[in-house]
Amino acid sequence: MKTILHIIGESSYDGITIYTTRLIRSLPEYNHKIISMVEGKAITEIQKENICIINLFSSADFKFYKINKYIKFIRELLKTSFDIIHYHNGGVGTLFLATLLSKNRVIHHIHSGSISGNNKTYDLTPFQKYGYKILCKFNYNIFVSNHIHNLYKKTISKIHGNSSVILNSVPFNFKLKEKTNNVVGYLGRVTEEKGISVLVELIDSLDKNKSNIKFNIKGEIEKSIYNKLSFLIQNEKVIYEKPSMDVENFLSKIDILIFPSKATEGLPLVVLEAVSSDVAVIAVKTDWSIEVLGHEYPFLVENLSISSILFKIDEYYSGRQKSQISQTHSKILTKYRFDNMINQINDIYKKI
Repeated sequence: MKTILHIIGESSYDGITIYTTRLIRSLPEYNHKIISMVEGKAITEIQKENICIINLFSSADFKFYKINKYIKFIRELLKTSFDIIHYHNGGVGTLFLATLLSKNRVIHHIHSGSISGNNKTYDLTPFQKYGYKILCKFNYNIFVSNHIHNLYKKTISKIHGNSSVILNSVPFNFKLKEKTNNVVGYLGRVTEEKGISVLVELIDSLDKNKSNIKFNIKGEIEKSIYNKLSFLIQNEKVIYEKPSMDVENFLSKIDILIFPSKATEGLPLVVLEAVSSDVAVIAVKTDWSIEVLGHEYPFLVENLSISSILFKIDEYYSGRQKSQISQTHSKILTKYRFDNMINQINDIYKKI
């Protein structure tokens, strides 16, 4: 039985951690282990899956974290037995070490819309660019979407033979939404980069207009903005749910998912989860949203202004788009198939 060592940044409720957990759960014919740089809040749920997980640090909030990270990482790689490293993390430094210490059996899974792996970073440094140019010759690269593959090709180098575009997918079958709940939702990490300020302003605007729409927020709140959101959670029209791996119940309670991310995105799992549950998605028109939802998707906005979002919410509840949106969601899910994604990755595991 092959041992696959998965490397992630943090065992939190982010797309990479959830993707990795689902992937492991779907391929029981391998022995899986996870190295997480930092222990996050999702650690308990991951351990319930009977997955072996090693957390290098309990927190990244200390002075010498970056230096110690590499030292601890090297120690774990040297003492851990594995056949393949599946590297889900961002950062050329740890990718270089993984490649050096694994005899070129590394899958570099590019989840983020930013090749560096940091959604807040739009440009690669010369060091990162040069490092990736070297490493792309040794690693098997997986891209979560076509636009990320094209960006990598344009930014780093010509794509060699050891690469595949394997579209992100979720293990949910399409469910036609039969009733309206009058609830708008937000799912995912609650951070500034994900556009939480837009959500706060939107809720405030609807509150002032005495709208009967309620909000349901589910996600891990970043410490730095907790005080900013505490008053919002106390609003009688706002329901807050703690993050969890299981989101199908949450999606059954909302009509519209607001995805106000200001970050560069690869192919967000939360959007595919919403589509799979026939929940309309309001997001800004950009590379990822056009690739997934299409140019003609009725709830894409040119910018994240409150007026444009309010217009789309009103348009949904007016009923003019419901039949069309359900048909569109059903078509999208024929392209983003979870079983196809798992089979493609399994084929790669068998080859290397």
